Amino acid sequence: MIALAARLYGQHQSSNAVANRMRISRPTVSVLLKAAGVTLLDKQEVSRRQRKLKGAVAAQAAADYAAGMKEDDLKNKYGVGKCAIRTAARAEGIDRRSLNGRSRIFSEGDQKEIERLYADGWSQETIAMRFGASQQTIRRRLIASGTELRPTIRRMEKHGSWKGGRVRLSAGYVGIMVEASDPLHSMADCNGYVMEHRLVMARSLGRPLYRHETVHHINGDRADNGLNNLQLRFGKHGKGVAMTCAKCGSHEITYTKLA
Repeated sequence: MIALAARLYGQHQSSNAVANRMRISRPTVSVLLKAAGVTLLDKQEVSRRQRKLKGAVAAQAAADYAAGMKEDDLKNKYGVGKCAIRTAARAEGIDRRSLNGRSRIFSEGDQKEIERLYADGWSQETIAMRFGASQQTIRRRLIASGTELRPTIRRMEKHGSWKGGRVRLSAGYVGIMVEASDPLHSMADCNGYVMEHRLVMARSLGRPLYRHETVHHINGDRADNGLNNLQLRFGKHGKGVAMTCAKCGSHEITYTKLA
């Protein structure tokens, strides 16, 4: 990791960029760079390199870039970072050049190393940083070799942040993950969660709740979702009232259009 951090810092000259590429914190990047003996740019130099090119200067820089001038030479000529050079070129409709002005060539040994690292659990993005290529390039090489790709999105218990499907939502409510095969999944939000108090009431009734039905917490604690603390109500609810049929006590109450 020390060598990788040093190489990325040499390319980007930004500890923030290194942190984003390696998906680690900025303080960790500083520790790695210090261990590698890398001297960080001072604030004035960082500010200078973050300066954007404008007007005729930007157009000339883009023209030099299109003519094949090396990014390091452009950086020194215009006194800005590589990002400013690329931004100026993009504004002029010039596509970014591939690595060192040519396509990345992989040897047979490189290909075997890519497959080995992926089999050892490395992500496509991390392998790409190792070889100075894009993540899409690594993906294409893995597919071409017949490697079975891991799912890019880990859901539920396979996700590193999985907490058993129970999460705290805003305003003190609790959310419960509901499988797509569950009859009550129709109540879920775009992330697959249903507010627990509504889910508990729906399971007790054996049906999804209607949109106009609300569930009231008797003791006011929105995290206390025991059935004995919940009341089904109609629309916006007040305190101490539950909507039921006056004849049979049923909660099957809905709108009826007038003739």
